[in-house]
Amino acid sequence: MFVSISYENIVSVLETRGVVRLVGPNTKEPWSIPVEEIKAIHRALNSNLVCDPYHYLNVGKEVCVMRGPLQGCQGILIEKNKKHRFVLSIRLIGQSIGVEINATDIKPL
Repeated sequence: MFVSISYENIVSVLETRGVVRLVGPNTKEPWSIPVEEIKAIHRALNSNLVCDPYHYLNVGKEVCVMRGPLQGCQGILIEKNKKHRFVLSIRLIGQSIGVEINATDIKPL
């Protein structure tokens, strides 16, 4: 759940039944999510589009394959499109291969 509150009202939100914690860099300060991002999510959820949760993946970050023949393999995400380009490397010999994989089959490490 997202809330728009003043700093003074944080305690009352935390005392609300069902609230576990505020999301942020530490437990004392909540993060401020840009209003445009909240509005975009709201529009998508209220549209006729199929919406699914999706791992937040950045190009250049290490990822792990969760399903399929490469399950358990770790590599680096190098490209994002309909299918993500994933690189498996043998660091000792400095060689790699690129593989296209479904975005839903990988997660960030």
